[in-house]
Amino acid sequence: MMLQSWIDQLKRNGHKVTAPRRKLLQYLDGRDAPFTAEEIYGELSATGVGRATVFRTLKLLQDVGVLVRVHLEHGCQHYQAAPGIPGDTHHHDRIICRECGDIALLDQCPMRSDVSDIARRSGFRIQGHHLDLYGICSSCEELPTKDD
Repeated sequence: MMLQSWIDQLKRNGHKVTAPRRKLLQYLDGRDAPFTAEEIYGELSATGVGRATVFRTLKLLQDVGVLVRVHLEHGCQHYQAAPGIPGDTHHHDRIICRECGDIALLDQCPMRSDVSDIARRSGFRIQGHHLDLYGICSSCEELPTKDD
């Protein structure tokens, strides 16, 4: 689904598409749910992909805008394919479903004026931030609960 777009994104950013990177990208293609590095390693270790390679590649994919890191209640280091335009590495604040991990991008940064004010008052040149809002998406809200 997104495999070729991700490969192109790596190449545009000057990175080689090595066999281990391709295996990892192929594994990720079509995955909707957030995943951990350990889950990926568990699946790919039998193919010869090393643990360090998995972690380094996940970091690289995050750096080039293919993946985003998602903080979920049941574990901090989850990853998911970046929502939005493939290759878009611009700042995006997000809303994340606590149940399924679905991500929606905010149309605009609600912190823009606050960040400028903080920079002015602190004397810092702010280079970035991220804002993740958590809730329950409409699909998960409609699911029956254990008490139903």
